[in-house]
Order: sequence, then C-alpha cells, then structure tokens
Amino acid sequence: MTPRQWNKLQHSATGNRNARGPSLLIAYWNKGSSYLVNKKLDISTVIAKHKPDILGLGEANFKPSHSMNDSLQDGYTLHLGPGLDSLGVARVAAYTRDGLVVKHRRDLEGGKVCTLWLQVGLPNKPATLVMFGYRQWQLPGPVEGSGTVPAQLERWLVILEQWERALKERRETICMMDANIDCLTWTTEDLPSHHSSNRLRPLSQALFTRILPLGVVQLVTCATRAECGVSETGLDHLYSNSPDKLAEVKAEFTGMSDHKIISIRKFTKDMKRT
Repeated sequence: MTPRQWNKLQHSATGNRNARGPSLLIAYWNKGSSYLVNKKLDISTVIAKHKPDILGLGEANFKPSHSMNDSLQDGYTLHLGPGLDSLGVARVAAYTRDGLVVKHRRDLEGGKVCTLWLQVGLPNKPATLVMFGYRQWQLPGPVEGSGTVPAQLERWLVILEQWERALKERRETICMMDANIDCLTWTTEDLPSHHSSNRLRPLSQALFTRILPLGVVQLVTCATRAECGVSETGLDHLYSNSPDKLAEVKAEFTGMSDHKIISIRKFTKDMKRT
C-alpha cells in the first residue's frame, strides 16, 4: 500500500483529525507485580514509544517507604492512587504530561479499592474524568476471606458507586482498568462451574445493570492478557460514555508484561465512525 492509499484509508476510517480539534492520547498498562521504583526504565521505554498524554498503571505497587523521586519521569507528573494508608501500598498510579490541566479527584475515591480519579483537560477546553483502576482478587496481606466472591463483589460495588457519582456530573468519563473479569467470556452461558466468568457472574451482572444502562460502552474486544499454557483473556477494559469522541482502541504487547498496553485517542469533538 502506498502512503497515499494508507492516508486515504485512515481518513475514511477516522475522518479529518484537524476537524475534530485537539486530542489526548490516554494509555493504561498493568506493568506486573514489581514495585514502581524498579520499573522506571521500562516505563520510560513505554513513554518514549507511545508518547501518551496520560499513562495509567495497574499493580503500581508503591509503598510508603519508597521515594517519589525514584519514580518520576521527565516531562510528567506522577499521581498515586489511594491505599498507602488503608492497604499499605498504592496499587494504581498515573503519569500526566506537563502542560495539562489536572485535578486529582480524591472525593470520588475511597474504600479498600484501587481506583485513581483525575479530572484532566487541555487549557481552555472541557475537562474529562479519567479513572484508572485495578480490581484486586484479594486484599494485600492476604486478608482472610477477602478473596471470596462475596468479598470481591462488595469491593466491586464500591467502584461502581464511585463511577455512578462521576457520571452524575455529566462530564465525558473514561475508565480504564485491569478489571480481572474476562470480557471475552462474561456473557457465555455454557461455561464450566469453575470458570472465572461463571464464578464472577454477580460482578459482571452488577456492571451490566448499574453502569452500562447509563450510556457507558466497553470498547476493548480483543484478548489483553496472555501467558504460556493458559487461554488468552480480556481482563483489561476501557469504558466511555462518549465513544464518538474516541478513535479505535489500540492494544499491543510490550514483552515487559503479560498484559497489553491499551491506548485510545480522545478528541474534543465527535468523530464519524465507520
């Protein structure tokens, strides 16, 4: 395909980028179980390659004994999710490019759940609510009983309640997270009883009944996690209540984690989808 043919194809698929106004590239990556301070080089590599305006990290694993300076990236501001006090570790973090207008919405956070809420925008442009999350199978420790399905559902309902409060503000809202719920099989009926999508059906049903009816769409349709000897799963999700302002989702493995990096370009105006 010649460059001219490629440009024509992209224009027909996504329209004229200039006509849709400025944009933000938002990405999410579950970097794995290592500490944030030990992944500085890998994160630098991701930033250099993808050049995100906002990069959210699942399993950030930043502890009170760690130094913020050891995890900073040039040209970016580091934001830590809650958990340092309640869980003894921040499981979610985000980097925002310098020059953005950013407000950490701690009023939307709380409970023993790993969500980081930011209100982000370009100067003189409407702000967007962005949530990065990591749904834990069980609490650090581990805490006895925290891995049972009823305990997981209790924490999941806290996340949904935060989400509902955010949506009531009638802002564009984007949520990216390692939900640890397989979106490839969550509506499949004939699953064995031990399958995770079968066991976690109460969590997916709560999402279907409380969040999706509010105009929210889940946009990741491919496998996002793969490891040797195990079926691929779609654990990393991207939700939006304004999908017409988003380009197509991109997902790719880096070789530095068994999770793909999920990225999306958000425009200030609606885009024509084909």
